[in-house]
Formats: sequence, C-alpha cells, structure tokens
Amino acid sequence: MRRRAAVPKPPTPRLAPLSERIGVLLRRAQPFAYCDACLADYFVAPLSAAQRAARLVGATDGFSRKLRRCRTCHELTDVTWRVRPVSSFLSWGSRGA
Repeated sequence: MRRRAAVPKPPTPRLAPLSERIGVLLRRAQPFAYCDACLADYFVAPLSAAQRAARLVGATDGFSRKLRRCRTCHELTDVTWRVRPVSSFLSWGSRGA
C-alpha cells in the first residue's frame, strides 16, 4: 500500500496588532466612542492589553481619548474615538485674502 504525500496545511492567518484593529473599528464607528472594557470585550482581549492599545491609538493623530460616555455601556470613563479629519480643501476660504 502506498502512502499519500502529506498535504501541507494552509498558513494560519495572522491577526493585526490590537491597536491597529481598534483603529479600524473606530474609523468605521466614527463618531462613536468606546471604553477600554467594551473594546476588550469586542476583541476578546485582556483588559490590560485593550487599555494599552487604546492609549496608543488615542495618542495618534486623528484619534482622541478623554473622559466621556461609552457608546456601548454608557459608563462615564476614558473613551477613545476617531475625530473628524480636517480637510485642507475645506479651509481654503480662511487664508485672509
């Protein structure tokens, strides 16, 4: 009896870093803000990892992090959200001509 050649398993898809996944979620959910606990629940990640990632995202350009109400749990806590991007096209009239 002949043995069949082993078929290699397809590679397991790699997950993007949690901070990157949070950024994508917040871009899609703009203008809503989410707390660290709700982000941890959504991504099934430890709370400490979600806090670190949310702080990192909140410190990057285009995002903000302040004391506000969470969209999901309605708790008043630190939340992260995507701020409205500023377009240079929209500010052409403010040159002071």
